[in-house]
Amino acid sequence: MMVLVILAAATGMVIKIQYNARSALARADRGFQEGRLRVAAADMARNLLQVLADDEDLLVDHWSEDWAAEFELEYPDGVTARGRIMDEQRLFDMNNLTAVRPEKAGETAERVVGEIMRECALRDTELGLDALMDWVDEDGEGQFESRYYSQKDVVYKCPDSFMLGLNELEHIAGWSRNMFKQKAEDAETALKDCLTALPVGRREPLRVNVNTAPPVVLQSILGGGNAQLVELLVSMRRDSPLRSVSIIESVVGSRRMSILEPFLDVKSRFFRINVECALNGQRERLDVLAERLADGEMQVMRWGY
Repeated sequence: MMVLVILAAATGMVIKIQYNARSALARADRGFQEGRLRVAAADMARNLLQVLADDEDLLVDHWSEDWAAEFELEYPDGVTARGRIMDEQRLFDMNNLTAVRPEKAGETAERVVGEIMRECALRDTELGLDALMDWVDEDGEGQFESRYYSQKDVVYKCPDSFMLGLNELEHIAGWSRNMFKQKAEDAETALKDCLTALPVGRREPLRVNVNTAPPVVLQSILGGGNAQLVELLVSMRRDSPLRSVSIIESVVGSRRMSILEPFLDVKSRFFRINVECALNGQRERLDVLAERLADGEMQVMRWGY
């Protein structure tokens, strides 16, 4: 009996050692694959940055250009990499709420953000807009300033500065990051397809590219009564990219255009690169935010797996 007990214990120990060895090998294999996937993702991202840098026409950006295609690559070891460049200036930047030039730029930005929120069927639009304004404006006056957040279970201050990213929405009254991930049941579009937050301080608005902006964004900027103009812009850019915003002035008039023009452009500076790599069922994603300078040189602002 004693021999049998010893044999059983030894067998159990051997099985445990084998199990631990297999687990360690599996962890090492997953770690190796993760490293391999990250290398492939970085390689794809660098290639896409170069595609943007090689753009021959920096005066106009549109969805028919080479950079707007979906890129795919398969490596000899079985790694597949897919990448896509998105024009981040197709969206309206919430940090435009901090703009003070030209005159009434901040008021216009507030109106646009409010209209987009309503188009996306956001509840408590007025409360959410007030809280957002207090979060990014430079003064300490308002209902949702630091004294409001000091009463929370987790105390923090209102930065009174531009947002560094959409993750800050988790801390703003009436907002959450999930609001950007899900589309409201009674809305035709989602916030993630209309708004962004680029971590760049500014005194003047960051313009929206009329060649790539969704109709909802264009409509919110141009204002009510300009639905036909939006349809015309979308139709025209489908045939060939708009090389100026002059057609808008011919419809809305010079006085109205003086207010809208600081928010409109036909080219872009900021782009987002999304890469996904896969190997044996394991996946790795990479998100890159980059700025293209006037000479075409690319500057990475954010690089995150």
